[in-house]
Amino acid sequence: MCESTGTVTDLIKTLAPIAALVAVGIGWIVVNKQNNARESRKETRQLVDRTLKYLADALDIATRYQSSTVDEKPKHVDGWKVLLAIRQISSNLTNLNRANIDVRSCIAAYISLKQCITGGDFMTENWRPWPRTDKRWLDMLSAANKLSEMLDRIFIDTYK
Repeated sequence: MCESTGTVTDLIKTLAPIAALVAVGIGWIVVNKQNNARESRKETRQLVDRTLKYLADALDIATRYQSSTVDEKPKHVDGWKVLLAIRQISSNLTNLNRANIDVRSCIAAYISLKQCITGGDFMTENWRPWPRTDKRWLDMLSAANKLSEMLDRIFIDTYK
């Protein structure tokens, strides 16, 4: 009986360091996986925040462009700034897609926003300021709100 107790004790002494190494390895894998998920969510949040900033910029510039009758040169510059902000939104959606984030829910809202902001006479000789009661204001804000909502939903979905 003493011999078997000694053998078991020797076996435990032999396996204890190996078990500790296995536990450390498993712990490292779990912590690494959680850290990678956290970093991925942080990168997604940064892209979403940047896209929301470009969205706000596009709305501000588009509002200034569509509401006033300023000189032709500043108006032309604002038009190009609007197009740049819209392009940056598109670029960020592409980057989110490359990061394996499903952005299909944002595409319709983005296209609607782009159509609302640029309209048919955008940056042409036929352009006229939008009247205060024009339905296009509501359409533009509604499209921006929808895109903003979809971007927030994308971020929330990264926690699933």
